[in-house]
Amino acid sequence: MAEIIKCAVFLAVLGSMSFFIGRLIPRRWFRPGAFPYRSFEFEKNGRIYEKIGIKKWKDKLPDMSRILPALIPAKHVQNNFDGNAAELMLKETCTAEFIHAAIAVLGILCIPIAGGTGTVIWLLWAAGNVPFILVQRYNRPRLARLCRVRERVYNRASGKGESMNEDPDFELQYRGRT
Repeated sequence: MAEIIKCAVFLAVLGSMSFFIGRLIPRRWFRPGAFPYRSFEFEKNGRIYEKIGIKKWKDKLPDMSRILPALIPAKHVQNNFDGNAAELMLKETCTAEFIHAAIAVLGILCIPIAGGTGTVIWLLWAAGNVPFILVQRYNRPRLARLCRVRERVYNRASGKGESMNEDPDFELQYRGRT
């Protein structure tokens, strides 16, 4: 029983630390159009996740932007949505995916703490992080598509032919893959 409590405390500390680490990681480290964050062919730009009913349950998951709105950017698109906000939102999806994947893997440290019971706890912990990763992988291509549409509208309205995105890989990755 003491090992289970140690494992639970470890996971609580890991989860808490991951929040702060996620806030501190420079967003420039993440490239939404590059591996591993770009959509894989089998994901069909996120549509594969609709087969598991993601639209029905994704908004029911706990969301740190609703719990701590002063620290996490809102995850909804507003009327004044611009290229910089879009890039930040895309990078936030990468950050969230990275953090959830990292804590799912690091949870394996419960095994030496609690032995066989730790294995079960770790598997449940890892499985609990999968929905959060899937939501990021579902939202990112949709958000990228919205960014492309907004950029085209902006360029037409302003008469400019230049791109609002500073990351050339972003445009190359998502061009023509809607």
